[in-house]
Amino acid sequence: MSRTIKKALTRKVKVKGPRNREVQVEVPPSERLMFTFIFAIAMILSLVILEIGHLFVLGEWNDAIFAALTGISGTVIGILIDKKT
Repeated sequence: MSRTIKKALTRKVKVKGPRNREVQVEVPPSERLMFTFIFAIAMILSLVILEIGHLFVLGEWNDAIFAALTGISGTVIGILIDKKT
């Protein structure tokens, strides 16, 4: 799983190589970013399980759990978009 996340967060940058040709170089993500991303994914899964449990046990939707889930999902999507550009 770590390899897949590292590949998803790896950025390709064009640099000038020999004879002024542009060469694409892959820049791997930092370990801190990888651990943050893995933590955010784990939190998303935990909140989804919590929301499903809340639905089954109490039979109603919890807005606070959904708001946290939406916020963390937005953060993960923002990280992916930012690292690819």
